[in-house]
Amino acid sequence: RGFHGRQAELVRVTQALATAEAPIALVTGPAGVGKTSLAVHWAHTHCAAYPDGRLFADLRGHSGTDPAEPADVLREFLLALGVEAPAVPASPEAAAALFRSLVKERRLLVVLDNAKDSAQVRPLLPGGTACATVVTGRTRLDGIMASDCATPVPVDVLDEDEAARLLTGALDGVPESDAAAVRTVARLCDGLPLALRIAAARVRARRHRTVADLAVELADEQARLALLSVEDTGVETALRASVARLDAADARLLAALGHSFTRESDAYAAAAAAGIPLAEARAGLDRLADAHLVQEAAPGRYTLHDLVRLYARGLPATRLGVGADLGADVGADAVTRRLVDHWLRAQLAAVDVFDPNGYRTVPPPDDLETNLPVPEFPVPDFPSRDAVLAWFIDEQESLVAAVAAAARLGDDSRTWRIAAVLWPLVQWRPHPGWQVPLRTALAAAERVGSAEGVGRLRATTGMLLVETGQFARAEAYLTGSLAPLRSFAPEVAAHTLVLVGMVRQRLGDFDGALAALDEAARTARAIDHPTAPTLEHYHATHLALAERDFTAAAGHVARCLETIPEEEIAGWRPLIWESYGVALHHSGLHQEARDALLSALEATEEEDLPARTVRALTRLGEVAAVLDGPAGEAAYRARAERLQASLDPS
Repeated sequence: RGFHGRQAELVRVTQALATAEAPIALVTGPAGVGKTSLAVHWAHTHCAAYPDGRLFADLRGHSGTDPAEPADVLREFLLALGVEAPAVPASPEAAAALFRSLVKERRLLVVLDNAKDSAQVRPLLPGGTACATVVTGRTRLDGIMASDCATPVPVDVLDEDEAARLLTGALDGVPESDAAAVRTVARLCDGLPLALRIAAARVRARRHRTVADLAVELADEQARLALLSVEDTGVETALRASVARLDAADARLLAALGHSFTRESDAYAAAAAAGIPLAEARAGLDRLADAHLVQEAAPGRYTLHDLVRLYARGLPATRLGVGADLGADVGADAVTRRLVDHWLRAQLAAVDVFDPNGYRTVPPPDDLETNLPVPEFPVPDFPSRDAVLAWFIDEQESLVAAVAAAARLGDDSRTWRIAAVLWPLVQWRPHPGWQVPLRTALAAAERVGSAEGVGRLRATTGMLLVETGQFARAEAYLTGSLAPLRSFAPEVAAHTLVLVGMVRQRLGDFDGALAALDEAARTARAIDHPTAPTLEHYHATHLALAERDFTAAAGHVARCLETIPEEEIAGWRPLIWESYGVALHHSGLHQEARDALLSALEATEEEDLPARTVRALTRLGEVAAVLDGPAGEAAYRARAERLQASLDPS
């Protein structure tokens, strides 16, 4: 009753049962998602296509009771088909054979609901191509797909719009003033139809309660599962039946994932969370995905629905095998500590590949390798810089969460280190959202008195502010990083001084800019760093521009570009072309400025630096305003705004 939506899934069932070779549809999905409702609704609307009969059986695969025996179901089917009780074979194999022969030529629909596994289903499949079978279950039933060519029809939670419509229908409509509360309840119910119907029942059964009242109650994570239960049904009851089918090791893995501070986990993070070997984590994740307790959001990446996460956090010790030798503690703090160390170790390995010179990495905490949950605990393999950058982009949400998690644990040493090696993301994908973890980490470095941490984090924060165009704020962070960097990382100090020069140039302090660039070149030369020739020509370029010797400036730019070290990863080409173009523009050489900025644009796109691409487009707009008028400027600015919108975090 009250079936809602699922049009795409209904079409898939129809298509699956139109298959001449194997008309079997496998409707699978998590507990409470509405698999039975979907199957029964489809069956009722297609009765006419099966005039020789319809058979339904609840196989009780996840009902909290013993699953139905195939022999017992076959007996009921045979009796329904007119076989006299004494003639029903005692042997399950013989009963299955009789069933297949009886229905082989009939146009019959069989609905096998709540299947435990493929072995339970297989004897109940009718023979012939005129019969159709709809199977529902919480596991994927890969065996039936392999042996009988069944077609999967996965069913997931509803999106927010569909969930809100289901809830509104279950409430017989709501006033417009409750529309926002309805959407809030839909989100808190995780789009799960069972939860949404229970939520509606709570409101309808309590005359003085409103949807807004329920939204406030459900916001309490500690009470949410209890609120989404009524009498003998509820989300917690449904999940308990699913988890009851797990062995203790998989239940422990689920509990660890429930305590994870990240929305997604790959096998490496899952292994760290549970404190188990990587191979065990991979196998366990596959079994949990088969049971629809985790979802494979992308190849090799798994997530939990919110209600499953809440249930997993409260799994009882008896389910987890506490007291047995089943691995590491899966309490919240223990899981958080292992995950913080996992993300720090993975970042350090990534940065070692990204920056083989090693001057932008940080020393690990003394106990990082001694606290491994299992010996030789692995981190992802990074075959190239491109692989590193792709990993950083994929994991940016987890890395930011790791900074906050380390801070919650009160581990200032790990807090500042995790944030200090976020710099590839800050440089390649800068956005204002990085300011929060950097600010948290800087405070941690200051509390433990780490001059290196303070220097690196001020420099990274200054770089972020430069990359996002906040030049006035950037200068204080950049200059404040120089004293500690000169002691711990003079190479980084040299690059930071280049940024100081860029900032001062933008702020109109041209003498200060030249002084910073001169010091950058001298710092690199003092340590015989490979970028010293590049920085010397870069300083000479701007010195020639200040003296309006444009021929000399062009020569130094050419030599500056020629001397960039092959392994350098600071994005020197776009930086050199951009600052050269800006200086030419300020000198009144607008066409020359455009040529330089177009070179900067080409370099930013080639090196995949979208934030700098935005900057180059913006500077080109300023030049176009002089050369082409408002229309030319507007075209560049529109491109910059579109790209910037794609970079801003949602």
